[in-house]
Amino acid sequence: MAKTDYLGCFAHRLDGRGRVQLPAQWRRAGEAFSLHLVKTPVPHVVALLDAQGTGPDSAGRITIPDEIRRAAGIEGDAVLVGLLDRFALWSPSLH
Repeated sequence: MAKTDYLGCFAHRLDGRGRVQLPAQWRRAGEAFSLHLVKTPVPHVVALLDAQGTGPDSAGRITIPDEIRRAAGIEGDAVLVGLLDRFALWSPSLH
């Protein structure tokens, strides 16, 4: 399986179910990850590769659970920032 390098910065709107579209170049068949809230002075979410986690759906979207979205201040839009082997999701106003 090819390794995904998460590079770049993208802004995407969340849908009504709290899902955000992953950039096409970040999607690989069989790759799954888990989402973790990072509680720094500026809270954000980090997605780490994790065989036990979940991957994007057939449309390339991931669901950000309500409690994680609220804690990170992500409403309506999210900024996805590639960090090579993982990516972070930020509220646009905090990024």
